[in-house]
Amino acid sequence: MDAPQTVFPDIISSRLEDLWSAPLPGEEAPRYFASLRESGALLVKLVPGEDQEQAKDLLTEMESLSERLRQLYVRFAYIQGLLDGDKLREVLGSKA
Repeated sequence: MDAPQTVFPDIISSRLEDLWSAPLPGEEAPRYFASLRESGALLVKLVPGEDQEQAKDLLTEMESLSERLRQLYVRFAYIQGLLDGDKLREVLGSKA
C-alpha cells in the first residue's frame, strides 16, 4: 500500500468534516457569551438577597472558566493544525 494514497485522504476528510460541522468563527461565539451573561444575570436575580453576592462571584468564576475553555480549544486547533501539517509533509515526502 502506498502511504500517500491511504493517509492523505484521511487527513483531508477528517479536517473537512471538522470544519463543516464547526460554527463559523465570529458568528456563534459572541451570541453564546452574550446568552451566558444574560442567563447568569437572570439566575442572580432568582437568588435570595443575602446570597446574591455569592451567586455573582460564582457566575464570574463560571465566565472565567468558559474563557479558559475557549482558549484551550484554540490551542487544540493550533496543535492539530501543526500535527496535520507535519503528517502531510511526511506523506508527501514519502511520495517523492
